[in-house]
Amino acid sequence: MPPPLPSPAEAARELARQFARQAPLDGAIRGDPGQTAEQAIRQLCEAAQRFRATRRLGIIARARFAKALQDELKALGYAPDTVSRVTTAVLVGALTGKG
Repeated sequence: MPPPLPSPAEAARELARQFARQAPLDGAIRGDPGQTAEQAIRQLCEAAQRFRATRRLGIIARARFAKALQDELKALGYAPDTVSRVTTAVLVGALTGKG
């Protein structure tokens, strides 16, 4: 029997941790977004799109996903403007449209 699929919140937390490995706080993410940060954001959006493709996410599930992503990025120590930029990119790039 295959393992159960992660909840949207669990998936978002894991994606935030993957983002942190690709764009650590001591790297290019501070202030002006560098190429490493932009690439990490792109990869995060692609991973969120893949997750969305495997699950039929309604508006509530999308909101939970975005909130969990936001909370995990904050917990990892990212600045509020970075958290906002990453969360917005995921919402616009990966979670909009029909579920």
